[in-house]
Amino acid sequence: MEASLARPTPFPVTADVILIAECGGDPRVLLIERGHEPFAGRHAFPGGFVDPGETVDLAARRELAEEASLVGTDIELVQFGAYGPGGGRDPRGETLTVAFLGVVPEPLPAVAGDDAAAAEWVPLDIALRPGYLAFDHTSILGDAVDRWRAMPAAEAAVEAEAPSTAEFWNARYAADARMWSGSVNASLARAISELGMVPGRSLDLGSGEGADVIWLAEQGWQATGLELSEVAVLRARAAAAAQEFGAGSARFICADLAEVIGDDAGDASAAGGGLNDARGLRGLDLVTASFLQSPVELPREKILRVMAERIAPGGHLVVIAHASAPPWRTRPAAEAGETSPGHGHRHAELPSPESELASLALDPAGWEIVTAELWSRTVTSPEGETAEIEDSVVIARRRAEGSAA
Repeated sequence: MEASLARPTPFPVTADVILIAECGGDPRVLLIERGHEPFAGRHAFPGGFVDPGETVDLAARRELAEEASLVGTDIELVQFGAYGPGGGRDPRGETLTVAFLGVVPEPLPAVAGDDAAAAEWVPLDIALRPGYLAFDHTSILGDAVDRWRAMPAAEAAVEAEAPSTAEFWNARYAADARMWSGSVNASLARAISELGMVPGRSLDLGSGEGADVIWLAEQGWQATGLELSEVAVLRARAAAAAQEFGAGSARFICADLAEVIGDDAGDASAAGGGLNDARGLRGLDLVTASFLQSPVELPREKILRVMAERIAPGGHLVVIAHASAPPWRTRPAAEAGETSPGHGHRHAELPSPESELASLALDPAGWEIVTAELWSRTVTSPEGETAEIEDSVVIARRRAEGSAA
């Protein structure tokens, strides 16, 4: 007997999208946090059931739009595998999943929608950990990574021109709904407390999402943050708008520090917008730089030297840097035979108080070194693991004019 084409499918079909951002060699995958059972609270790929009359291709793009707010019509999705039915992949019953792979150079802004509780770009090494993903998505991700690494585009991306510093940090901030904790850096809070300074005008270099600037404003400072990532500045401004500062204030300027110091001796009025505002910042009572360290090009030494000259007599320079990394940042690299502690810094590149003082080259006739030492603090991983790490802390006070060294 001839088989009927109208015979119903005995099991539902789903479409899942594995979207990988290459991130210049630090790849991430787009994941959603499931908002309901099964596996509520666990990470999974954007995806879902194919609607009646819908092709799997359209279902994949629809789910990407509904769960991550990525319309994605310009993202090429390649069908690379089918999984199931059988094997108990889904506790709700047997399903057949068609998997699609998409590759983008940098993370795209993703916002959770539909039945997803969150959407974020997760480092591949974390997403591939056993038990991190729901269903059988760990196995599917492994297949997707194999397919991605075999793609000519992935090979070409290794030799592609590196993104600019601003492009890199915009992409990194866009990859997560919030990149930092939202709390003041503990070493900075300790430094300001130990200085016992009367609040005045402060400037934070590389202010990120604004937690340190907001904390200073809460202490009564007229606090300004300089940050090159527009994504981070918008978040910082939104966070500041929700606060009441009393005598203090917080403002954020979006400008590339390399450009701010590039024509430092020139006419600030020749620049425009945030750059003009940044170049006009002088006579400061406090300049802070917390973790001003970047895996892409940043003239850090020159930035610190130039901005130190903008401090008024009696004012302070506070430079805090990673001097060690938590163990969860070193494990993936160690397993691969590398020495990188994460964030693009290698152990040999992590500064010490001595190396910081040498790079600052502060004139003893004009500066008093208040502190140059390692401070410990406790940090917590996304999985709840705690560890003690060290920060290099350098605090210098600009001598009043005419005072003896």
